[in-house]
Amino acid sequence: MKPTNTPLWATLAVAAVRAASLTDVKHIVLFMQENRAFDHYFGTMAGVRGFGDPNVQVNDDGYTVFEQ
Repeated sequence: MKPTNTPLWATLAVAAVRAASLTDVKHIVLFMQENRAFDHYFGTMAGVRGFGDPNVQVNDDGYTVFEQ
């Protein structure tokens, strides 16, 4: 094989894009716990629209979905 000047990260990035399909999925993990929502597990993670969401739903009574 002839060597190239392509960086390794670029080669791996292209390979990862080409390999992405549903047949590549090996495991699906589902978290379930009584009286717990997505935000209880992931609401404070970066990049997640959770507790800090500026567009949070406000119910008819004036409270947000995070207030009980």
